[in-house]
Amino acid sequence: NHIDRLADDHKLATMIGKEIEQFELVRKVLPIQTNIIIFDLKANGPSAEKIISVLQKDGIVVGAFGEKRIRIVTHMGVNSLAAEALLDSLQKHLRK
Repeated sequence: NHIDRLADDHKLATMIGKEIEQFELVRKVLPIQTNIIIFDLKANGPSAEKIISVLQKDGIVVGAFGEKRIRIVTHMGVNSLAAEALLDSLQKHLRK
């Protein structure tokens, strides 16, 4: 239904991924080719479960793909304001 919007979702995912790469406690962001962002936390960083928990308190839903891996998906319900809220919340917990 919303195929025309997919390019916007992919662009937003790329922007989010570039910002997440700058956080000190992020080990790496996997290459972003679609609307999915997957990143790994450093060994000295919080667990994926901890990040998911604090994001949920801010009304943000993401998923864990292991102890130190997080998955974020942009979609029709995620706009630039939601992306900024995500990044603001993440930076509180992923910067030293």
